[in-house]
Amino acid sequence: MKKLKLILLSFTLVLVTNTIFAQASPKIIAVVSKAKWCSTCIKNENRVGQEVIPSVDTTKITLLINDLSDKQTKNASAESFKKFGLKQANFKSTGVITFIDASSKKILSSISVAESSEKIKEAFANSLK
Repeated sequence: MKKLKLILLSFTLVLVTNTIFAQASPKIIAVVSKAKWCSTCIKNENRVGQEVIPSVDTTKITLLINDLSDKQTKNASAESFKKFGLKQANFKSTGVITFIDASSKKILSSISVAESSEKIKEAFANSLK
């Protein structure tokens, strides 16, 4: 069962990565750092996924999942980071969404997933200003 979960997780990361690269050049990269052992992530993942993520304009903002759960998920996430010219080592905290300017690679802001859905939506909107 554990092996099946890892396979499904890897497959999901591949799908997310392929979706990311199918998009036109985004203005912002939103790095969503999470882990299966992170209580903040576990508590807020469904809410953010259902209330915030569907409202994200994926033509301007690319979501990059940084799964720090274990060695396998870290390695899969690191490959996505390389494709964007980012270093995964700069994103060690879980339960955080970090907004990065896609061209300069500078961190613009970050927000905890524990914040309200409205505040997180506002942070996405502000990242585009």
